[in-house]
Amino acid sequence: MPDALRASQGPPAILYDLLLREAAGALKDLCRSKLGGTPGFTTVLHTWGRQLQHHPHVHIVVPGVVLAPDGRERYPDKPDFLVHGAPLAARFRNRLEIALKNSHPEIHAALVRDHPDVFRLKWVADARHTGSGKPALRYLARYVFRSALGPGRLLGYDGQGRLRLQCHQSGANRPFVVLLTPEEFLRRWCLHVLPKGFVRVRHHGWMSGAARKVRLRVRALVCGELDEPAPAVILPRPRCALRREMKLLATIEPRGPPPEDEPRPPPPLTPPKGRLRAGRVSSRASVAVFPAQTPRSGLKIRLSRPNPRPGLRSMSFAPPAPSSWPPRSPSKGGLKPDPHANALRLNGKSNPQEPPSPRP
Repeated sequence: MPDALRASQGPPAILYDLLLREAAGALKDLCRSKLGGTPGFTTVLHTWGRQLQHHPHVHIVVPGVVLAPDGRERYPDKPDFLVHGAPLAARFRNRLEIALKNSHPEIHAALVRDHPDVFRLKWVADARHTGSGKPALRYLARYVFRSALGPGRLLGYDGQGRLRLQCHQSGANRPFVVLLTPEEFLRRWCLHVLPKGFVRVRHHGWMSGAARKVRLRVRALVCGELDEPAPAVILPRPRCALRREMKLLATIEPRGPPPEDEPRPPPPLTPPKGRLRAGRVSSRASVAVFPAQTPRSGLKIRLSRPNPRPGLRSMSFAPPAPSSWPPRSPSKGGLKPDPHANALRLNGKSNPQEPPSPRP
């Protein structure tokens, strides 16, 4: 909008609502006449410039596809082009003038009286290609719940008590510092306080909340998906007892059953029936005999009660191998026979004595 319309004395709620509504209407009119269909898009209102001045304007994020009246999708002739900026700006200017005449004639009369050429000047609409749209959405998302500036742009104050505000030049993106008195800073800041209940972000066309069936149809035609993805849930960051923000170091995922294609480990070996059984070493220590995981380790004996001998925790005993478990010779590609296969091991040391036979 021109500077004359920005400096209008009308209520901000009326001007901002007309700005959003007529900008959306101008884009719909141009898409119907040039592309032959209805677009779906999102509008976001911004009210500030780079130096925190009053500069109301609308950002529009629109996909490069429209829905024709016959229910089919239509695309522009060029993948990186949708509509021209000049006819879009002219259509927006005409719609805004008609809306002011019909809805608020007193504002229109005062505006034309003070600035007779305001609706004859050339207005500007910048239409550009943004790829997948993620850069534009990421830029607009910064200012959905906050306005004008972040705390990092305040660089302190100078010797005269003026605030040092960091800004960037348009186009060159070079930083420079603007000096503002506290009164001027507060005045500029209060210009961007929206009226109570005003909706800054709005959805139009088949992206509106009431057009879910049409939006699903467009999604099926363009993406081949029959449903919308679930919205991402952003949990609040936890804080410690000192009300400081805690950092996330790791996330432990819940464990479930292994997938079907993952190889499962072999089942554990079970003792042959009638050969191994539980017994007693003494009246105060009961033992259980079971085969180990490898043939060379033989059998293991674990004590389930405190052993009377100090320092004795477990015993390993390798009896003669049964017929179903012979250690093959090296010539046949098997294991070497263990000369100490019948040795009793106490705490990792060999004992040439044979273990006492368990009671039946």
